[in-house]
Amino acid sequence: MKIFKKFLVIFMSLVLTTSCGQPNVLTEFSQTDSDEALFIEAQKKIDNLEWQAAIDIIEDEISAGYRVRSDVVEALAGAYVGKCGLTFLELVSGMTNSPSSNIFPYFMGIFKNMTLDPDSCETAIGLIESLGTVSQRTQDQNLFLAILGIARLGVTLSYKLDQVDHDGLPDASYSVCEDYTDSGDVDALDNNPSSPWVMAPLNIYKVMPRPLPAPTHFLNDADMRKVVAGLGLVLENMTALGAAIGGSNSVITSLESFKTQCQDQAGVSCEITKPADVNSDLMKYAFRLFLDTSDVGFGSCSLSTPLPDGPTIAAAVAADGDDDDDAITKFDGDTDINVTGICCPARMPPGYTP
Repeated sequence: MKIFKKFLVIFMSLVLTTSCGQPNVLTEFSQTDSDEALFIEAQKKIDNLEWQAAIDIIEDEISAGYRVRSDVVEALAGAYVGKCGLTFLELVSGMTNSPSSNIFPYFMGIFKNMTLDPDSCETAIGLIESLGTVSQRTQDQNLFLAILGIARLGVTLSYKLDQVDHDGLPDASYSVCEDYTDSGDVDALDNNPSSPWVMAPLNIYKVMPRPLPAPTHFLNDADMRKVVAGLGLVLENMTALGAAIGGSNSVITSLESFKTQCQDQAGVSCEITKPADVNSDLMKYAFRLFLDTSDVGFGSCSLSTPLPDGPTIAAAVAADGDDDDDAITKFDGDTDINVTGICCPARMPPGYTP
């Protein structure tokens, strides 16, 4: 991870200092309202961290024809990255002092103590993607997108799970396993037909844990789409990332390993780069499991610990003698099957048949 931190520091120093040493606009152009002069002025605003001023010049004053130039698009994307909250000095500090080395907590920890504007990061991603597909873009542009994928992922996690003290760690009351939207209590969650275990065959609810009351901080469906698509951007542009930091180092090896593991869990390619295209329930479920692991996530479970099979569940249900089990009304704390080590044990996988 140290190599990765060093690379990110070098890269972001280049991205966020785009026009140092440019001549004063008045010495270069006699026509101060020309596109060329306006673009240099916008670059100077970026150097001064005046993100919105740079955006206004490029979007409102530079002509539409000049605005589609790749260098102008890149500069506009850089301004939106700054508006998102990614400034060079803060990034350097975040990369150096992130409280975890696990992939997901590390990316979230980069953004501790930052005031974030996730929509601006999304705008920056859209701008670079507008320059073409991964094979049409330059290696530098693909590298920029890989970093923006990290930003999309880290900003989403930080914005939703680290709202209280912004220390780079999840707040006390959080869950990565469930979308608790419109489920303020256990009754509401259990009455949801998609609720884990409750609608499953064999009365699984009698022997498996059910979701606890809604925590304060959780990831909803839209958040999971951004998490998946954030990692998707990193994986899609891993060739450029590998070229920058060396394809045989531990970072690339870890990402390659995650890519294979992700595809095995989700059943499809994990190189999905647009949140709107993350339509697989199994994909979102797989990423919730990753977020709950001790290997790459925030939890203590392992993906190597399997869910109980049909005979185990059937035997436990048959032996269950509690009269207070209720599929609809409440979580009674009764778990007759050992779920130690199982990721998100109160969540049934899509299509799971024991």
